Amino acid sequence: MSISVFSTAWPSTYLVDALLNATFNGAAWSSPSGIYVQFHTGSPGTAGTSNQSATNVREHATFGSASAGSIAMSNQPQVTLVSSETISWVSFWDNATVGSGNFLGAVQPSASKSGVSGNIVVLSSQTLSMPTAA
Repeated sequence: MSISVFSTAWPSTYLVDALLNATFNGAAWSSPSGIYVQFHTGSPGTAGTSNQSATNVREHATFGSASAGSIAMSNQPQVTLVSSETISWVSFWDNATVGSGNFLGAVQPSASKSGVSGNIVVLSSQTLSMPTAA
């Protein structure tokens, strides 16, 4: 099962604040050493911790270079379901360990994907965008 995603709740307050403080206040900020996706059965909420999939893991995601305010994922993270559920949101994190790291944002798939234990759900495409000045 593959899902394609469009941005809906991207980015998190943490990420926006970090970028603004680094840009306008000279605050030190280090880019994450990795970006990880976590699958959800509903909106992750403002902290990214609500409605976590029973398959409570984070998978590594890679991205190409940003251009014109957008950046596209260059791999296809996947998760093997451990129970019957419907995946309807995906969150992004700067740490692979569930319960650790900073919530970077969340997106809602263009269509939810239902499955049973043993099914593999693949995040097949994702482009994240931020508004730019005209």
